[in-house]
Amino acid sequence: MELCLSETAFVKAKRTRLTYSYQIRWFAPRMEIPLCGHATLAASKILFDEYGIGDDTIVYESMSGTLKAVVVLKGILSI
Repeated sequence: MELCLSETAFVKAKRTRLTYSYQIRWFAPRMEIPLCGHATLAASKILFDEYGIGDDTIVYESMSGTLKAVVVLKGILSI
């Protein structure tokens, strides 16, 4: 079953004194949306696997508040 949802996540690194957090925003074709779980998981997968984020947790700041993506097992993420 296809839902025809085409949300896209945009991530920007924010460096504080000693750590990084990330700002995340989600957009559908016609507007910004407040939260999108599958796009957050996809962005997290890229940050962990392709950009080598060393920790097992990514902290996001979003219009819906603070979110955390965590590596539960190798290759398995949870938000």
